[in-house]
Amino acid sequence: MKFYNLDNEKIWDYNFGGDERWSFYRAVSFQDDVLYFTYSTRDDNQRKKEFLQIDANTGKLNFRYALEHSNSKYSYSYTTKKIDENTVLTGKISPYSITGYNRNKALGLFKIVLDKDGNEVFKKHFLWEDAEEFIEMSKKGKMDAGYKLFTHSYFVFNDNRIVVLSEKYKIANNILLGPHVKTEDFILFEFDSDFNIKNAKTIAKDMSKFSSSDYLFGQYLNNEKDAVFFYQDYQKEEGTKDKNWILGIVSIVDGEVNHEKIPMSSDDYYISPYVAKEGYILLREFNKNSDFDKIRLERLNFY
Repeated sequence: MKFYNLDNEKIWDYNFGGDERWSFYRAVSFQDDVLYFTYSTRDDNQRKKEFLQIDANTGKLNFRYALEHSNSKYSYSYTTKKIDENTVLTGKISPYSITGYNRNKALGLFKIVLDKDGNEVFKKHFLWEDAEEFIEMSKKGKMDAGYKLFTHSYFVFNDNRIVVLSEKYKIANNILLGPHVKTEDFILFEFDSDFNIKNAKTIAKDMSKFSSSDYLFGQYLNNEKDAVFFYQDYQKEEGTKDKNWILGIVSIVDGEVNHEKIPMSSDDYYISPYVAKEGYILLREFNKNSDFDKIRLERLNFY
């Protein structure tokens, strides 16, 4: 790997090593002047997947952490966040496989914390059946009516709490159209800093057919101590087949979850939301009776 500045001058290079035929690396994220990678190798029929942190200024390897190997119990799919000098990994687990994580066999969630030298200071797994106090799920992650959970975002707060945002989905079959996606409510798993589940909150919305998701986007608030996410919903009008376009706003502030629904339907215009600066949302109004679109920056009510 080679690193260049904006003047196309090489600053440093890094050699991952290993047999190029049986090894490969993948960039994970870039945060606070460090680069994160996964590096997978095979040697004498032994497979290993490592998590690497590299200094973005010098190309020096800060640490490497053995995430998976041939004797592992689980394979991992994850996101990362650097909090002070620690690195937090969180995501989903499936039974270990040399091909890696399999979302169709997800068994639960996990949290790993590494210090600045890559030493493991915290590790915990959460299995689906551990949520039975709050929500009914099988050990394979199945819910009522055959729904499973598709995870959209992991909010890792600076106090080490984690909120996992997922949406209920299933693949249904239609005689004419064949297999198609159905989505339903959002589920928020709330964990404390020790990765103990505190709640599993349902954000109700109408079922969507033929749409892979109603989730739009999310963002952190208040120095990454809180968060908000946005979604679209098409709600049926009573007594008709018409549907109204609703913008849903769900905030997680001071540990409290608040839900707001804003009607957006109109016969004359269509409004499309976009992510904006912290505490705001950008709305673009397409008006069929106007020569120009309108763009509005709206402040969120709770901010």
